[in-house]
Amino acid sequence: MTKYTCRADSTYIRLCRLAAFLLAAALPQSINYASAAYMVLGGNDPQNDENVLNGNGQAGSTIQAALNQTGDIVTFTSPSQTLQAPANGQARVEAVNANQQVDINDAITVAFLNTNLRFKTLIFNATDGTGSLTLNITGFNPDNSPANASISLTTGNNPLSLSNGSNFYSLIATGGMVMASVEIDTNANTAYTDLRQVRVGGVVPEPGAALLASVAMAAVAVKRRRG
Repeated sequence: MTKYTCRADSTYIRLCRLAAFLLAAALPQSINYASAAYMVLGGNDPQNDENVLNGNGQAGSTIQAALNQTGDIVTFTSPSQTLQAPANGQARVEAVNANQQVDINDAITVAFLNTNLRFKTLIFNATDGTGSLTLNITGFNPDNSPANASISLTTGNNPLSLSNGSNFYSLIATGGMVMASVEIDTNANTAYTDLRQVRVGGVVPEPGAALLASVAMAAVAVKRRRG
């Protein structure tokens, strides 16, 4: 097991104490998992989300887009289909074959390019479809332990069904939970035209990354004062 010690130097002692304080603050003192859950609402239920904006002309098994405020890069990945971002503006993801648009009939995974980022809400519109969806979530509890889930029903116990026109769904992590990725999977006999109007909200860094960044900034501040 690796051991970490503080050098007998006042600067390092202060930094070690700061690191211990930040680590204690980052971890919840009381965890109530009964109040923590993922839920899916039928419809567009904004939670201070950022729009995901496409770049023009991208195509591949993975394409990228950016949040409209922070610029953080969001990826869309399919295991079997070629995806395309047809235009600038709010995100719209299509599937193509031989340069022709085809229905999306396989999973699309939404995640951040920076794997240290996590999020609390995801809104999307799977337009003009038939069948139903399952959402496979890779996420974490408030204490950073894994909390993965698969959801095929809304909070009203309705299937994540698709029909002609808009099919908005809002996925929300509650009780301090966060998500690293969401796979929007198609069930049997399911297909839809495109994935559009994607929004992501509640973006936070992974706790360990946030702690390291805080300690690094503190170290820089101490060095400047000593200089």
